[in-house]
Amino acid sequence: MSNSSAVAQKPGTVPTSIGQKSGRVVSLDVFRGLVIVVMTFVNYLSPVKNIPAWAKHWPENLEGFTFVDVVFPAFLFIVGVAIPFALQRRLDRGDSVAALVGKIILRSAALVFLGVLTVNAHDYAPQAALPKAFWIFLAMVCAVAIWVSAPPDASPTRRKAHLLARVVAIVGMVILLVLFRGLDKDKNVVWLQHEWWGMLGMIGYAYLVASLVWLWLRNNSVAIMGVVGLLITWFMGDKHGVLSWIGLPVRDLWNVGFVFGTNAATVLMGVLAGNFLKEQSLTTRDRARWMLWLGVGLYAAGTLIRPLHGINKSAHTDAYALVTGGISCVLFAVVYWVMDVKGWVKSAPLLAAFGQNALLAYLLPDVVRNAFGIFGVSLYWANTGVSGAWCAAGLTVFLLALLWVLTRWKIVMRL
Repeated sequence: MSNSSAVAQKPGTVPTSIGQKSGRVVSLDVFRGLVIVVMTFVNYLSPVKNIPAWAKHWPENLEGFTFVDVVFPAFLFIVGVAIPFALQRRLDRGDSVAALVGKIILRSAALVFLGVLTVNAHDYAPQAALPKAFWIFLAMVCAVAIWVSAPPDASPTRRKAHLLARVVAIVGMVILLVLFRGLDKDKNVVWLQHEWWGMLGMIGYAYLVASLVWLWLRNNSVAIMGVVGLLITWFMGDKHGVLSWIGLPVRDLWNVGFVFGTNAATVLMGVLAGNFLKEQSLTTRDRARWMLWLGVGLYAAGTLIRPLHGINKSAHTDAYALVTGGISCVLFAVVYWVMDVKGWVKSAPLLAAFGQNALLAYLLPDVVRNAFGIFGVSLYWANTGVSGAWCAAGLTVFLLALLWVLTRWKIVMRL
């Protein structure tokens, strides 16, 4: 689409081929796509040495943050934005609340399983039956095959192929789990273990809490804002021992303060933005303003309570959740203004494609890295300084190009 055709449209609308045809808010997928682009780049940049500190995660033992530390909260936030749309669409189709609760639990369980799987892969034991790179490659391919579904317009032959691939992948995953051997912190050979839930696992738990809250309160944004405050104070209570009644084993297993507290609060911040987008009485400009002010308010609140526990990504502190949630909300409001209010959607198809295949985007780097690792080949031709940064950029372009091709082939993971 030419730039002139995009500008000529009525403000607040999007091209039929991108927005209206799919029934989606363009900025939702575009923002998620932007997060995936940044996430991919910073992940490839993380092993590179002798680059500026602002290009990496802030040290765990120090208070503060860099733009890298905003990536995960931004993803949590956009997960929340999508929740009101996805659940409302199912309710409109006639799904019962009980059926939706079951669907939410299954989706959360799948994310937790994938999170635990990816975490354990890092502790793979040399004594295991299969080489590490080969096991991880097979496990990730099986995961992709299990959750890639046939597109709605697929032919009967392709649907049968998808079903066969899924059955083979499930059997393969079971065999791989039986063969798995890892190392615990004392270097003992063990089976699957819980070290932490992984990024996907934490997303799964936060999605569970936020989705159930929305099903309960629906479009009551004032009440949802109250739950955000409750979850922030839930973290504070856990930090100061008020939640000791839960029991130390449970608190240690789930890290309840941030898994069910600050992380879930960040997703609910996105739910608030999603409710603004669904509000029919607001114009597109009003929605953008509301989200902008919400983001500013969250950032200000996080700044005010920062002296209590500081901003720390590893601890997922209360101030970290509020400040990064506020930044995410402001950035999303800007994307919404550009895409859905002004209609400048020339770059939307590429970014939206990434955003609609987020789970595959997360797993694909492990697939690619270990596919090369099977043959002892490293993806990095340089890992220090400017040359290392260019290497990370090149790997990012390669991975995103591969993701684009797979998405065009309608290989999309859906839980």
